[in-house]
Parts: sequence; structure tokens; C-alpha cells
Amino acid sequence: MHLDLTPDQEFFRETTERFLRDRVPPEELRRLRDDEVGFEA
Repeated sequence: MHLDLTPDQEFFRETTERFLRDRVPPEELRRLRDDEVGFEA
């Protein structure tokens, strides 16, 4: 079974990671995770 990402998949992964890190810092994600209310959609 071949589990390596293709170049396109790797590009998508990296781009998505940067986008989310810039807009929703890990600290905010942790805060939302630990909040009883969670997040508002």
C-alpha cells in the first residue's frame, strides 16, 4: 500500500496548514476545544 502524498497533495497540505495557522492560531483552537460552549458556526 502506497501512502506517500503526491506533489499536489503535499502542496495542498502545506497551503492548508499555513492558511489555518495564520487565521486560527493553535492557542485559539485549544481554547475553543476546552470551552464548554465550543465554537459558534
